[in-house]
Amino acid sequence: MNGRWVGLLFIGLGGAVLLGAVALWGLAQLARGNLGSVAGIARGQEAPEFQLNTVQGLSAKLSDYRGKSVLVNFWATWCTPCKEEIPLLQAAYDRHSSELAVLGVNAGESAGVVQNYLDEVNMTFPVLLDIGDEVSLLYQVRAFPTTIFIDREGVIQDVHVGLLSQSLMDRYLGKLGIEE
Repeated sequence: MNGRWVGLLFIGLGGAVLLGAVALWGLAQLARGNLGSVAGIARGQEAPEFQLNTVQGLSAKLSDYRGKSVLVNFWATWCTPCKEEIPLLQAAYDRHSSELAVLGVNAGESAGVVQNYLDEVNMTFPVLLDIGDEVSLLYQVRAFPTTIFIDREGVIQDVHVGLLSQSLMDRYLGKLGIEE
C-alpha cells in the first residue's frame, strides 16, 4: 500500500471514530434529558410548528394554542370520509373548546371553495388553508383524513389515519386528559 492510501485510510478511520464519539455523546445527552424534545411527526415528538391563514385571511400558528390540547385534522372537500367525520370533530369542538383546540387543515384548495363547503356542512371550528401543501408535507400526510392529537405541551400523543369513530375519538381525547 502506498503512503497516499495509508493516509486516506487513517483519515477515514479517524472520521469514523469521531462520528462514533459524537453519536455516543448525543445518546448520553438525550438519556440525561439535556437535548430537549425532538421535533417530528411521531408519538412522543414535539409537533413541528407551522403557520397558515384561516379561510377569513387571519394568520394562525400551532404555537398560538400552547397550553391547550390540539386536534389537527388534515382534510379536503372532495374526501368522503372527511365529510363523514365532520360531525364528530364539530361535537368535540363544541363540547371541549375550553381545553381543546380543533384545527381543520384543508389541503390544496382555495378559500372560496373551502368557504362554500364550510357553509354547506356547518363547520365552525377554525379551518386553515394549506394551499401549497407545505404543512401536509411537513406532517407527512399520505391519506385523508389524518388527525394528529397534540397535548398541552406541544407533544404528539397520537396520529390517526382514516375515519375516526366516537370510541376512537374518546380514547384519543382521554389520553390528552379530556373526558366526557
